[in-house]
Amino acid sequence: MLRLNSVLIQQIIRKLTEALVLVLLALSVACKENYEPKERPANLPAEAVWAGGPDGGCYILCKPPENGSNACTVYFVNGQVWMKGNYVLKDNGKAVPASELKYVEADGQRIYLLGTNHTDRPMIAINQEMTPSR
Repeated sequence: MLRLNSVLIQQIIRKLTEALVLVLLALSVACKENYEPKERPANLPAEAVWAGGPDGGCYILCKPPENGSNACTVYFVNGQVWMKGNYVLKDNGKAVPASELKYVEADGQRIYLLGTNHTDRPMIAINQEMTPSR
């Protein structure tokens, strides 16, 4: 009788473990959802990258550093230019190497890059042109 109970308990634990693995797998897939619009504007440069989430976003293109800053253009979802200028990191005033240009979002004044430990690193404009509305 005691042996039967331990076998039954092992089967229950195995089934619970399998169910937990399936739930975690489903959550990881759901969290990696791509919110980029299905249709990319024809006038958008191929190098522009989507940055956004379920509430919206924009396309961003920053060039590798030149003359101490990154030339960046931020585009509305429809491909119209939203922000354009030369940008540097807010915390140290330096340009960002091309390998670190991993965009999170833009807010109309700053471009946010993914930093270490998943913190955002804001870039600020040295000079900037803006389109006032979408």
